[in-house]
Amino acid sequence: GIEGLRTWAEWYKCPSTPGMNNGHVHTILASQLRKTSNVCYVRTLLPTPDGGTVALDMLKSVLPEGDTCQILPDDDASLPSTASTCDKHFLLLVAGLGGGSEDSYVRSMGAAAVLSGRWQVGVVNMRGCGAAPMTSPRFFSAFRGATDDVRVAIAHVRTLLSADAKVAVIGWSNGATILNNALAEQATTHKDARALYGADAGVTLACPLNMPLASGNLKRWFHSKVYDRAIATSLSTKISEWKQLFTDETGKSKSVPAWEGLGEGKTFVAEEVVLSGTLRTIRSIDEAITRRCFGFATVDDYYANASSDQRLHQVDVPLLLINAADDPIAYLGPAGGKLLLPSDALASNGNLALVLTQEGGHLGWCDAEEPWKRSKWIEEVSLQFLEKALQSS
Repeated sequence: GIEGLRTWAEWYKCPSTPGMNNGHVHTILASQLRKTSNVCYVRTLLPTPDGGTVALDMLKSVLPEGDTCQILPDDDASLPSTASTCDKHFLLLVAGLGGGSEDSYVRSMGAAAVLSGRWQVGVVNMRGCGAAPMTSPRFFSAFRGATDDVRVAIAHVRTLLSADAKVAVIGWSNGATILNNALAEQATTHKDARALYGADAGVTLACPLNMPLASGNLKRWFHSKVYDRAIATSLSTKISEWKQLFTDETGKSKSVPAWEGLGEGKTFVAEEVVLSGTLRTIRSIDEAITRRCFGFATVDDYYANASSDQRLHQVDVPLLLINAADDPIAYLGPAGGKLLLPSDALASNGNLALVLTQEGGHLGWCDAEEPWKRSKWIEEVSLQFLEKALQSS
């Protein structure tokens, strides 16, 4: 159980900085002011069955203060081999929508895990993110395709570990949705080969548990002008950088292979506007490319299918979900009103635990004593939970 966690006696405390008890202020200040550990990664490019590439960044060292984050190629002869078997458990991290290994909260969690002396750490970057190369006309979703890529990364990691070492996962926001779905799949549709690519425990942070609800909330004026626009602008830029994969020699959108899970020979055509880099809502991007690539008739069908709350009852390994009630992006319901939580899954599945903090914003949870540094409480609770979970599994 989780009752024995050392940090459980000290519940999350919001900083006393004026405005930080407001989810919007907390979210924005955390994203703009937080400075966390810089690290050195070694990047391995993993091929996928569709001709794509998954970038796996193995955390090699935590850098001195003032140094900048580094991502080195794994063919550097001066580096120690990443294929040496190690007895430590492995922690795989997945960033939020459009993010990657260089995001501050990802670096900070990775650094905390490595400095504890108990973990090896890697970050899987979704396709097109983290400055990873694109080698096939497919980005990622919150479910189809993305869970396949997580399994590719875990399968590679397991070849590097000793027989007794286990794999745990932590994901944020869209990365949390992907991991929730992957953990459900390894217990159901993909259980036959889970010894090769399954995870043994997980923590998911700031997950939009109900994607239709969260998407609808982003239509509100402030949310659309600030959060939706910022995230969509970043995604649009990434997509436009690889538009040549989706166009013919005249620059027009062409028919390209769809996600292979739809069946052999399935294709789609991305709307040309999404390749221009001008779309400014997540929903319009998902309409123009995501739902088409992954075989959904409408964006709403995609959100309903990818939403991970409907699969949590299937998860059969320890999973801790941590959300903030005031999160304006991973929206759970109105302030002071009834929150939409996966109550049935929590009641029926003893592998699940949900932690809900009153404050924290989206990917915030700033520390009360040092608000612009690491999210100490979140990191300690997450890592301690995983350590206990792996001890008991």
